[in-house]
Amino acid sequence: MLRDEEFRDLTTSDGGTCASRFPPLFLFKTPLTVYTFTMQTRSIRQAVILNASANDIYDALMDETQHTVFTESQSHIDATVGGAMDAYDGYITGRFLELEPNARIVQIWRAEEDGWPEEHFSTLTITLTPRHNGTAIGLLQSDVPEHLSRSIAEGWKEYYWKPLRAYLEGKKLKVKN
Repeated sequence: MLRDEEFRDLTTSDGGTCASRFPPLFLFKTPLTVYTFTMQTRSIRQAVILNASANDIYDALMDETQHTVFTESQSHIDATVGGAMDAYDGYITGRFLELEPNARIVQIWRAEEDGWPEEHFSTLTITLTPRHNGTAIGLLQSDVPEHLSRSIAEGWKEYYWKPLRAYLEGKKLKVKN
């Protein structure tokens, strides 16, 4: 995983900057060969309606304690733009790019999965839209390695939407009693 200091701008000798985690090429004394690879990726799109407010859903996703409770696994969440997160005992890691409370979460995201390159992140966008019968959750996850897209898509259903629904319904029952 990249550390914060690897994202800083590097000042070049002519006063310009190189906004990269790699030093400028002119710093190398020998020729440098750069290899690139093409990985097939897919996007995952899902929609689910939960009988809960956008505020309750946003809080469950963004509050470290609630997230840990509903996933039944350790989570760490720095709920700020640029803040890091991990869930499911480190299986998922990422960083927040945009946060619009009770409406939208955008992050870079990766899974600790065989075949998911360590330096590759997908982009995850979750939108929350209030409806008369609860809240519609829209999910778009782009740049998921193609060979993992089916298991990641199923994982959202099994490890997020089902336990989140049960958690929020249980929370309502506690409030009523």
